[in-house]
Amino acid sequence: MRAALATAAVVGAAAVAALGLAALRPGAAPAEPPKRVFAFLSRADGLELRRLAQIGRRISVLAPNWYELDVDSGALHEPWQREPVLRAARRAGVPVWPVVNARTGGSAAIDDPLARARTVAAIVRVASDPAYAGVTLDIEELLATQRDAYTALVRDVAAALAVRRRRLAVYAPRPTRGGSALAYDWPALAAAADLLLVATYNETGPQGPPGPLDSSAGYADVLARAAAVSQTKTVPILGAIGYAWPQTGPGQMVSVIDAEQRRTRCRAPRSVADGNASYRCRGETVYHATSAGLRERARAAGAAGFRWMALFSLGREPRSFWDGMPRVRR
Repeated sequence: MRAALATAAVVGAAAVAALGLAALRPGAAPAEPPKRVFAFLSRADGLELRRLAQIGRRISVLAPNWYELDVDSGALHEPWQREPVLRAARRAGVPVWPVVNARTGGSAAIDDPLARARTVAAIVRVASDPAYAGVTLDIEELLATQRDAYTALVRDVAAALAVRRRRLAVYAPRPTRGGSALAYDWPALAAAADLLLVATYNETGPQGPPGPLDSSAGYADVLARAAAVSQTKTVPILGAIGYAWPQTGPGQMVSVIDAEQRRTRCRAPRSVADGNASYRCRGETVYHATSAGLRERARAAGAAGFRWMALFSLGREPRSFWDGMPRVRR
C-alpha cells in the first residue's frame, strides 16, 4: 500500500510538472504566476530600496540576507543597513524574515547535540526580535551523512519558534545526484517548517564550464520533485543572476542587471535561448537569466499549482520582470 501511494505521488508530481513545462513552450497560453512572492534581499543599495518601494506591496515576505552564524560557537554577525530596510518594509507593509546563513564546511557541530542546541538558541534569538515575523534558515556545505542531524536541528528550531508565534522558512539547494544536496530531506523539512525554499537555478554552477543557468526541462524536474512534497509549502526560487567565467577559473556571480549593463558597455552581441542569454566580453563568457525567461518560469510555477514563488534576489532583476505580470496578492 505504501509503495502504491509513493508511486501515485510521483506520477501526480510528474503530471503537475508537465503542466509547468507546457507553460514554457512557445505559443502556450499565459498562466498566472503564484500569488505569493518570497523575496530575498542581498544588498541595500539605492536600487534595492527603490525596487522595494516600487513593488513592495506585491511581496508577501522579505528576507534580507543579514546574519552569519558560526555553527561551532553559535556566534552571530550582526546585520548590515538594518534600519533603512525595516523602514522600507514597514512602509510597504511586508513582513521581514531575515536570513541566517551558515557555511558549515561539514563541521561536526551539526552532529553534536550540545553544539546543535547553541545553534538553535542563536536562531531563536534572531527570530524573537520584535521587528521580525519569522526567520529564514540557509545552512549549507552539509555532509550527506548529516541528513538526520540537520532535520533534527530544523525541527528543534521550528518547535521553539512556534511557541513564540514566529514563522520559519528553510532553504534547500538544487537537487543533485550526490554531495551536499543529499543532506536535505525535503519531506521532513517541509513538514517541520512553514516554507521550504527550493533552488531551481545553478543547473550550471560557477565551478563548471560556462553554460545556461537552467533549462526548461531541468526547471520542470525541480518542480516535479517539489510538487511531490507539497505545492503549498515548497517554494521554487527563481535566480535573477548569472555567472561571468574568465578564461580559467570559476565563474563569478553577477546580477541580471549587472550582466546586461556589462554587455552594453562591451557592445557585445548576445545569444538568447530557453530563458538564458550569453555573450563574450573582454575574455569572459557570461550566461545569465533573462527577464522574459524569469517571467516564463514564474508562470510555469503557477501553472503547476504552486502557491508561492521566490526571487533571488530583489533588485537583481530588471524592472521589466514585473511588467505585464498580474498584480500579486498577499
